[in-house]
Amino acid sequence: MDGTPRGPAICTALRLSHSSCDARHIPSSDYSSFVALLSLLALLLPAAAPDSVPRVWNALPWGSESQFNPASMVLNEAWDIGQLEGHDRHLQRMWGAESFRRLGGALSHPAESVRRQGLTEFVTTEIVPTSISKDRAQWVPNYQAHLLGGGFNNARLEDWYQAHGYEHPALLACATTYASAFLNEASERAEVPGDRSTDPLADLLVFDAASLFAFRIPGVREFFTQTVQMMNWPLQPSLTPDGRAENAGQYWAIRFPLPWTRTRGLYHFGLGNILGISQPLDDQGTFLSFAAGAHARRNVDIDPQRQSVELTPKAGFFLDRQGSLLASAFWNGQAADRFVLQVHPTPLTSWPVPWGFWLHGGGPSGWGVGLTSTIGLGLGWAG
Repeated sequence: MDGTPRGPAICTALRLSHSSCDARHIPSSDYSSFVALLSLLALLLPAAAPDSVPRVWNALPWGSESQFNPASMVLNEAWDIGQLEGHDRHLQRMWGAESFRRLGGALSHPAESVRRQGLTEFVTTEIVPTSISKDRAQWVPNYQAHLLGGGFNNARLEDWYQAHGYEHPALLACATTYASAFLNEASERAEVPGDRSTDPLADLLVFDAASLFAFRIPGVREFFTQTVQMMNWPLQPSLTPDGRAENAGQYWAIRFPLPWTRTRGLYHFGLGNILGISQPLDDQGTFLSFAAGAHARRNVDIDPQRQSVELTPKAGFFLDRQGSLLASAFWNGQAADRFVLQVHPTPLTSWPVPWGFWLHGGGPSGWGVGLTSTIGLGLGWAG
């Protein structure tokens, strides 16, 4: 055994706080249509991706790639919304009974939820790109994070399960992807009153479903591994002694060639979008990158059915080797976690075990610090 969490990363396997993820709190009768969709998707999935397609997960012993496993992927996705200013990070709040009740209400009455918003409004704000204004661009994170990022991580999970000798890697990847997406939506519902939101409908029933097949389209894996370089650069999820989820977040980066120069472009996205440059430092695949743009600060209500986000400036530096993130430093304009430093387990240190750490603060919420390892879940302290 290598100490890596085994099997699909659901909350019972992670053995997190029992009160934070108690199945008795979840009204299973509300999820019949959701379960039916998952069953259909499972029947449509092939056993595994062909051996001829490029792999998108690399078993590198350093950086963010050394921390990637089903558990760390689920936690970064499930706790991602905790980065927003004013969002309660206590697990009993994020995964409380009310969060699952609200999510169940939306999933069990999809037609009613869409009718309340209006079919045209739902399609033109969540599904079809028609506007880039804040109150009509809910489709942006749907395509970026759920379809592209989710599809990329699903392919990485399949590679991980296959490399670790599991049978049915595609099915396990599907289960893990939906476990993370479901818990992410539950965490978001904790701060959204009402149980008829259309946001989880677009996310779980449309884009997350499509993501399972996105990287099975001929040429998609080749494009994102050969024409451009797509990378998963998440944060390092940690738990505090009082049961708070700290320093969790799901991010991706795409490095692309620029004409007439060795310098490359970089687009970094997740709970924010920043664009910049990536400069090679050696012939071993080490890059130093800088990017700037916008970060999601906090949720704002558009109407009882929908939310948007207030944006704030963001800038960051990144150091990676062969696409595996070694360290990063962010600044953004929100009150919480204004400054964030990440150091992933790295060969640049001489420690006998591959530890990493994180530091954040600079706003009214105080400072936080955490210690992480290649297991993928760290221990943190925050004010």
